[in-house]
Amino acid sequence: MKIIPTFEYNSTTFICCVFLLMGIIQIVYVLFIHGKLCLFKNKKTEEKPQLPPVSVIISARNESDNLYENLPKILEQDYPNFEVIVINHQSIDDSYTILNAYSQQYPN
Repeated sequence: MKIIPTFEYNSTTFICCVFLLMGIIQIVYVLFIHGKLCLFKNKKTEEKPQLPPVSVIISARNESDNLYENLPKILEQDYPNFEVIVINHQSIDDSYTILNAYSQQYPN
């Protein structure tokens, strides 16, 4: 009674061993070469990206109440480089006074 079969060395066995060796080489290549690329961290990507400058344009006519309530929220936003342009179109209320006060308080 034989438990271990006999190993016959022929061309089919040789081809199987060659393919098995090539498969092992490819697995090692993928694990070591691509594994290093997967774990690579670029120092430039860890920094904050530069955001483009933004202009906020607001058209107002007799909107002194809305300007007084909403303009500080726009001017106090957390964006690095922005400007706010308010177009006051022939207002007859206190819009001009409110805009002058905010322009002295906020540089944007």
